[in-house]
Amino acid sequence: MYFKILFITLFVFCVSEVIGLTCMKCESKDDKCWSGNGLKARNCKNPPAGEQAVCMQYQTKVNAVYNAVRECASRKGSASPCDAMKKNHKNCTFCEKDGCNNSPLQ
Repeated sequence: MYFKILFITLFVFCVSEVIGLTCMKCESKDDKCWSGNGLKARNCKNPPAGEQAVCMQYQTKVNAVYNAVRECASRKGSASPCDAMKKNHKNCTFCEKDGCNNSPLQ
């Protein structure tokens, strides 16, 4: 009986990890990161309870040079994760479907 409960618990945990959101992830001046072409979608970690996983893309300034950033994030309710960041990033967008943060950054 305990074996069945353990098996079901492990199965549910593994399935929830498999069906999680996937996003493009990079942070560089590399052309692939800017264009969104040739990047592989990566699994996102499950968000904290009460939050939703989203994909983000934006430009951030480091040492007077803009870098492209694509990553997983989370949000509460209808709040924008772009607004939640305390830094001012250019062209910040977010989306909720697998691999959706692959559009070119300008």
